[in-house]
Amino acid sequence: MGTSKDFGGQENKTPLVPSWLDGETDTDANNAENGNEPQESPDDQPSQNDNQEQLPPLPPVHTDNRFRGARSNFTKYVNSGGTDNRALKKGCNNYVSSALGGSKKAAQRMKSSKIVSSNLVSLFSKIRENGLYKTFEYYDIKDFVDRPLKDALTKLIDISCLKDIDGGNLDEDIARQAAVQTLQEITKEIKNVEDFENFIKDEKQINIILEIFVAKSIKGRLVLDIGKNLISLPQKPEDLKKIETNLDYFIRNQVEKALNSIIGNQSIINNDQIQKTIDSIYQRSYKFLEEVGE
Repeated sequence: MGTSKDFGGQENKTPLVPSWLDGETDTDANNAENGNEPQESPDDQPSQNDNQEQLPPLPPVHTDNRFRGARSNFTKYVNSGGTDNRALKKGCNNYVSSALGGSKKAAQRMKSSKIVSSNLVSLFSKIRENGLYKTFEYYDIKDFVDRPLKDALTKLIDISCLKDIDGGNLDEDIARQAAVQTLQEITKEIKNVEDFENFIKDEKQINIILEIFVAKSIKGRLVLDIGKNLISLPQKPEDLKKIETNLDYFIRNQVEKALNSIIGNQSIINNDQIQKTIDSIYQRSYKFLEEVGE
């Protein structure tokens, strides 16, 4: 994924199961559920000599059973090797309705991802209208013109879409990771500038880019909320890819339905209230994830 200034974070995709088993403490997991940063250990905190004015003690970590139903069903899904679609649907329903308090509250947690979504639409609209080279000139990064397409787009997205998303908290990290994964998806088949510009000429392709990003960000949030240290690896290692692929497909299908139900056959770039529309797409995507398991 590059340096902290060029997309930040890890380059690899967010793996569904392995990322759940990285040795995080129970306290860290509870903090992640509640949208908080992991607490520092006493050894990491400054001593009285370092800071004469002591801060008040942190409040106790709030624990509850909001995620129990979702974890139980996702465990069944993982243990099935990715074949128990009923458990997957129920897990998503439990996650949105019980753990997050409904689709509206779930969507409200995606602040950084919504900002990046809007920025991506704006950037690719600019590329479609002006071409890639003129867009590089606009952002004063002409030296990237001759780089491989993936590297050039990485730089372009970093300075135009992630300029206010530095990382450092869970919400921003999810948005940055989703941007990287979206770029990886786009450049799987498109390898050069000419092919990319031909691809982007169809304004509805920008809908597809938005759809990919929204799905990746929702999945990233779900994996972080549900999984840390709480679900076992499947018995067969070869099931890992199937588990993740099915989850990717399932979430993206709900996002596709949400996007189509809101903007129909129109392109998102023709919408005069893009940010409001993106907010609605996130909320309706979560609504469909909730309803599919009822």
